[in-house]
Amino acid sequence: MNSTHPISTTINRIAQPLGYLNLQLGIDEGHWVNLTDLFHPNSAHLPALSKDISQKFGTKARNTVASILLQSFHWRVMTAAIAAYILDQRVIDLQPEQVSLRLSNTHEFDAIALRSPLFTALPNDPAAQSADATIVPNAAALQDVLGEALQQHFTTVIGALTVSLGCKPRGLWLNVADSLVGTLIYLQPLLNENCEVEKISQMIGQINCVPKKWLISKRSGLLTVESNGQRKPYLDRLTCCQYYRRSNIYCGTCPRLSYEERQQNQLAHL
Repeated sequence: MNSTHPISTTINRIAQPLGYLNLQLGIDEGHWVNLTDLFHPNSAHLPALSKDISQKFGTKARNTVASILLQSFHWRVMTAAIAAYILDQRVIDLQPEQVSLRLSNTHEFDAIALRSPLFTALPNDPAAQSADATIVPNAAALQDVLGEALQQHFTTVIGALTVSLGCKPRGLWLNVADSLVGTLIYLQPLLNENCEVEKISQMIGQINCVPKKWLISKRSGLLTVESNGQRKPYLDRLTCCQYYRRSNIYCGTCPRLSYEERQQNQLAHL
């Protein structure tokens, strides 16, 4: 793909603060797997991935295995989408058939590739005349496109996982809700030094990437901790990430911890 293509330019900008994301346009050498193929019921990869998770985390529970599998890659999808939106006000093509993951020899995803150069942007985008651009009238419309793109992406992925692994969808959607909020909390200050907590909270409420029927009791949100004039937001999780199963240590925002324990964990990092 042409290195001067608008999406190549966006990817290069994302790579400066987020090189570990390993995001690229198009696939090269390596074991790349399309998301549609990866989670197909007849996938050649899914049994090995599920077995590896079961062994590493000590569980065969379908819902837990599916949740850990989803979390192993959804952060790359979410980070790429949110970073492109914040940095360049562009929404990348997130159709699962247009997204591939590189699978390592240890059954881990270590890179993500966009197979489509299509994007949605605003009228003042420098590449608004590109044949690959779809233009929407204003920022509100672009934000809606982002939410819809994420929701459609995970609707397909989660639907395939529930069929292939026999798991329930609600917990997976709560993983996605937590991922959106966690990604916004992390990326907004990183990519926008002047970003305030209120702006992050506003975006959380406006990007609707999870169908309302799965958010029965509450939405993912943010909590704050303050000390010595510093104010830090952190994720108010809906779900447990399950990684304590490997380390016997809860993460700092784990919902299994009390509010007071989570506050103390965040204070320790101020």
